[in-house]
Amino acid sequence: NAYSRGNYPRAAELAQKSLEMAKKELGPEHEKVAIMEINLAHVLIIVRKIDEAEKILASARKKILKKHGADHNSMLTIHEDQAKIYASKKELDKSRKELDKAIAIITKKSGADDPEIANYLIQQGSIDVALNKPELAQQDYEKALAILEKKYGKNSVGTATTISALGDVEMMKKDFVKAEEYYKTTLKIFDDNLVEDDPVLLNAHARM
Repeated sequence: NAYSRGNYPRAAELAQKSLEMAKKELGPEHEKVAIMEINLAHVLIIVRKIDEAEKILASARKKILKKHGADHNSMLTIHEDQAKIYASKKELDKSRKELDKAIAIITKKSGADDPEIANYLIQQGSIDVALNKPELAQQDYEKALAILEKKYGKNSVGTATTISALGDVEMMKKDFVKAEEYYKTTLKIFDDNLVEDDPVLLNAHARM
């Protein structure tokens, strides 16, 4: 389909048409309409139609909250995409709070070590970097790394990118010795797990 091929403008057009049809057939308050609104908002964010995406996402949020409450799985996507909307508007503190809400949902259902939480922590780390708050970013990345290492082990590509992010934080703090240690650890993991011409590995070498 258009989305999987990367034709996001066409995907947005098709999603809009499908949504309008669903509203007519099922009614504007139907749960399936809410899911289709979430999908449309997601692709609108990609094509940078932020205001339109925010309006549609708010409509979906209202329906999901009314029918299922704040802990429904669909709220994870809503919080994550609202975080992206806030980030695009440079409202980074609001963006971070949306990710906090997503983390709270997962923690309540699956515990604090669920690997999905790491994804949100990494996003929060990026926000804290943008806010020039390296200490907070370090806490985010360290929490994410602990979760990922518990799930995948210490010598996995899944942990390496977070270790590299910790190196970036040390660069912000002007601690070049610690930064180099993180980058060397990242490079060793990539060397152990990737083929020699892998772009990720080549980029890691270039950074050193």
